[in-house]
Amino acid sequence: MRIGIYFLYLIVFSLSSCYKNAEKPTLSRVTLIKSPLVRSIDSLLNINQLKPAHKLLIDSKLKSFVCEDFNECSYIWYKINKSIFYHNYFYPCDSLSFITVDSLAHGYDLLYDYYVSNVFHDEIMFKKVLKQLIATHKNDAIHTAEILSEIARFYLHEGNQSDSSNVYYNQALNIYETSYTSSLNKVLILRNLVYLQFPERKDHLAEVFAQKINQDLPAHFNFDNGLQLMQKSLIGFCHYRLKRRKEGDLFFHQAFEFTKSNPCTYHQQEVYKLYFSGKLIVDLNFNLDEKLQQLDSLVFRDGNFCNFDKIKGEYLFYSGKADLQSEYHLEEAYHYIQNHRPFNTLQVYTITYLLYECLVRNRKYDRALDLLYTQDQDVVPGKIIAFNREIIFTKERLDKEYSYVTMENFAKTLLKKYRDFKKKDDLYLAKKIIQTADSLVSKEIKTFDESIILNIYKSSKDVYHTAMEVQNELYLLDPKDYYLNEYLYYLEKNRTRMLHRDMRLNQVSKLSRDLEIDHEKKIRQQISLFTRAKNLDSLKHYSDKLDQFYSLTKSEKLWDVALMEKQKFPSIDSVKLKLNPNEVYLDFAKIKDRIYILILKKDNLDLVSLAATDSLMYHLDQIRQVQGGYKDMNATSYQYSAYYVYTHLLKDHLGDKSILTYSSDALLNSINPEALVTSPKIVNDYDELNHTKEHCSYQRVAWKYSRAKRTRKINDKPSVLCR
Repeated sequence: MRIGIYFLYLIVFSLSSCYKNAEKPTLSRVTLIKSPLVRSIDSLLNINQLKPAHKLLIDSKLKSFVCEDFNECSYIWYKINKSIFYHNYFYPCDSLSFITVDSLAHGYDLLYDYYVSNVFHDEIMFKKVLKQLIATHKNDAIHTAEILSEIARFYLHEGNQSDSSNVYYNQALNIYETSYTSSLNKVLILRNLVYLQFPERKDHLAEVFAQKINQDLPAHFNFDNGLQLMQKSLIGFCHYRLKRRKEGDLFFHQAFEFTKSNPCTYHQQEVYKLYFSGKLIVDLNFNLDEKLQQLDSLVFRDGNFCNFDKIKGEYLFYSGKADLQSEYHLEEAYHYIQNHRPFNTLQVYTITYLLYECLVRNRKYDRALDLLYTQDQDVVPGKIIAFNREIIFTKERLDKEYSYVTMENFAKTLLKKYRDFKKKDDLYLAKKIIQTADSLVSKEIKTFDESIILNIYKSSKDVYHTAMEVQNELYLLDPKDYYLNEYLYYLEKNRTRMLHRDMRLNQVSKLSRDLEIDHEKKIRQQISLFTRAKNLDSLKHYSDKLDQFYSLTKSEKLWDVALMEKQKFPSIDSVKLKLNPNEVYLDFAKIKDRIYILILKKDNLDLVSLAATDSLMYHLDQIRQVQGGYKDMNATSYQYSAYYVYTHLLKDHLGDKSILTYSSDALLNSINPEALVTSPKIVNDYDELNHTKEHCSYQRVAWKYSRAKRTRKINDKPSVLCR
């Protein structure tokens, strides 16, 4: 790479008169630049010709030159230092010195602080000043795109708000695309937009942005081997995330070829990070030892540009080879992020999660809780802050977007700690925390934004699984009906997480829907702002405003949050009232590696659990496939599976009851219990099977969640099996 740039430097130096005489096209589109000299420097920066631009600036003594427009000089000083920053970051063994200046126009000085001095600024002040800078040159579209990308960069690296970063980067990109303009800044925007899609699982969109990186570049753009390597590895990583293993392998093969011509660069090491992460997505058993040795040699020779410990820790963690080694490398990776610029918000979330899981796996629960607590502080991580059992319930925390995920992790960790050390306080605190997490789900779910709905649906399942596990432990500790009521509530709440959505939005025009979503997003942005600013009065005002907004626009006839209140769900007593003396109600729930069975009878109730063994899950799947018409089995094989399921899931809970009512959307979903068998004798024909219909009458039941009463019974006819 250095050789390539050196030759490029010689060519540019020998033809420097070409730049002065503007024989090459002028590629600067920023209208605030009036000086031909400054325009030439900016044009070179736009086409990634940093060294010629750097030399032109130094030779011109622009630093001592009295600019006709101070903003013009301030802009080019900021722009060249930004280019130097990324050059030194991507090519650390070929670094350049920054251009130091005594003063800059307001706004550019903040950007200079970041790139040259690594100074972070307050979010509100930073955004306000940069927006004023945009307003000063409001007719300059390319300048606007440049500054919008700086606000996006702030949110990516300093502000810990990837959603805001996404918005500003897309605004900047839209300016470039609608004005048919491109530059190095556009390449950097696209690179960061690729990374921003991964946490939101928008892998197809990430691939689109990656493909755009080298499209419509200006004439003479220096799309060097480093940038080509960056693009190849990003596209390959997208393929892996989309489960396209062959395509991913092809792009990474090409990328590794580029590493041979990129000695001592960030890109040369970064390709390994993406390769390892991608391979672990498509094949957890893939052996990466050889590639790790290659990367180890590069790091030993050139230095660590890629957070090598993150790569090694992640690989060891997922391969399960060495827990203590995984923990060591992940700890080192966590501290690497804190001590290097630009601060990588996306990477810190990944590392924090992996390190947390590793600590829990190693039974270091207090350290894991401390890490979780620090991760949720609204600052760039500095040191690990000790877990505070009371502060986690403050209003400030409750209004953070998706904070129920962190609260569930707190509860899950305390639950594991309780199971190991049997300290009741840990279990009671887990109960309190999971109640808070549940209330946060109900709060977040008041939305019309489909993307938020889907994220909540995907991310809130564990809240209810952990809540049910906590209630089970409390019931074992003290078998009271209260804990079974709580268990039943969380069981039903988990099944109804998406029923609240207001379908009225499907009946209105797209324009009306978009207006409502925009209105809602503005309120949510204010909530985010005041959470960060710790202005609790304003926070409450906007939280209440969001509640009012939802209540005014929701459909009264369909599911809404009011129906999600705890008192609207069935209670143990209300269910028992509906049961006949000869009837038993069973509700099944599979959580991780266990099956929980709620047993309700007129005169008795219980909650039990058993291991969801591979054998039990296999036989359930066999029956499901046969009854669904997807598989043929002889009578003897079917009888063995059907009897196995009957003895493990039903037999011990039926007793003398002649009617079984069971939930229609639980473990036995799509399985007709009347086709299970109660006899272990060997049979040769389906007619000989002793079906459970001889023992008990079965009914599926659906609950109307707003009222604790049964709305219908379905007496399933015996299935016709594969005769």
